[in-house]
Amino acid sequence: MANQDSYTILAEKLGYGESPQLRRVLEYLMTKEQADLAAALPAEREDLARKFNLSLVAVNDQLYTLFRKGVVFPQNCDATDFKELKGWHFAPNIHRLSDGSQTSWLLDAVRHKKLFEFWEEFWVSEHTREKVLARGQGTPQLRVIPALKAILNGPQIHPWEDVRTIINEARVIALISCSCRKRKQSVGNGCARSHPFTCIQFDKSAEYYLLRGIGMRLTKAEALDKLNETEDNGLVHIWWNKAAMCAAMCNCCTDCCVMLEPVSTLNLPATTGLAKSRYEASVDQDECSGCKTCVKWCPFHAIGADRAAGSKKVRVHVDPEKCMGCGVCVLKCKTQSMKFKAVRPMESIPPAATAVKSFNSEGHMGA
Repeated sequence: MANQDSYTILAEKLGYGESPQLRRVLEYLMTKEQADLAAALPAEREDLARKFNLSLVAVNDQLYTLFRKGVVFPQNCDATDFKELKGWHFAPNIHRLSDGSQTSWLLDAVRHKKLFEFWEEFWVSEHTREKVLARGQGTPQLRVIPALKAILNGPQIHPWEDVRTIINEARVIALISCSCRKRKQSVGNGCARSHPFTCIQFDKSAEYYLLRGIGMRLTKAEALDKLNETEDNGLVHIWWNKAAMCAAMCNCCTDCCVMLEPVSTLNLPATTGLAKSRYEASVDQDECSGCKTCVKWCPFHAIGADRAAGSKKVRVHVDPEKCMGCGVCVLKCKTQSMKFKAVRPMESIPPAATAVKSFNSEGHMGA
């Protein structure tokens, strides 16, 4: 390590020391001096000043620049003064760096196109079949959350499959732009379903983006409205695969999402790294008009259509193996012939230490 430069050290911290694509990202984001500073983290300002023979003012300036670029992070994000932030550290993983460096509203799709191109090159290099399959081994870290409007009239709803519970549990909520959609938009492959402003951050993560000045604080009502909008646009709610709060709710599509796009492009099972919700769609053939709207909107290609021999009527059918239980088809069905029911037990969602109250089907808090 003594002979390595700081860009290589930082790339190795993220697990990609041999990636020329990531190096280009890091060189775009940081000067050599800034990379040296980032590689010395975690450390406090005073330690950095002594190590690099800099004044505290100079260290503050560099940290502030790297903080605004989404490269370094403080341990506490609830301070109102930048100088009160402590516990500085480099991005803990590749997704934090990717999101942190691409979500800023100050980034222009044309003026900063190189940054987005470098990130696109990196993710393309990581989206080989072997690498995607390797990341999908073991218990999935992420899980599909069903569209709220698809389960409202159902029986008991698991609290952590209910976006109202998630919103209600949050201390702080912020809206930021989706790094995946911003990147795709900049490189000329804009999302067919939505604008970039769809990423909902919670608690400490929300405080971080608000502190950077690139998040919009939302009330609980505004957050629910935003999630309803994403459902109308056919996006899929993605959450931590656990009955607990996490940093963010992604609202994803298969043409942009850094997790879903490669799985779709490589024609791998959608369950590669992603758990199904407890729900599954099915078709009431007597009510179905055969319009095939659901076929068009299904993000996971789980719905097909054909004609029985000698019949003019189109028969729509759901492949239960491919259905991830997102509920998009249920919302798009004009005849309400697409049905949605829980087919997996409550216990299928990994538990957390602390339980929360759930909503009943009328939308009121229950025990």
